[in-house]
Amino acid sequence: MKKLILIMLLIMSTSAFADVDCKGTVKLVLEWPQQCNGNLAFMLDGNKSNGKYVCTISSKSESMVLSALMSGKSISFRVKVSGETCESLSSHYLTPMYLHVFSE
Repeated sequence: MKKLILIMLLIMSTSAFADVDCKGTVKLVLEWPQQCNGNLAFMLDGNKSNGKYVCTISSKSESMVLSALMSGKSISFRVKVSGETCESLSSHYLTPMYLHVFSE
């Protein structure tokens, strides 16, 4: 019984914060120096990031986001959130764990 309770607690604690992969095309890019530690922020098209800004991580990721915007390619990022999906993100200026640009 103790093992079952321990397993259930472990499962519940790991599901509270899950990594979520979001993808779409870049709708807009924003520079607001007070946000994102001086890096650019971007938003995906449609409801793919729930109208929330996502921070770039570095100057390299800024270049990736601008390339995706200009070429119309898709971008994907992973964020750590609590019980949310890309379509229900509640925080602005999320910092992703990584970004990548791809063609569909």
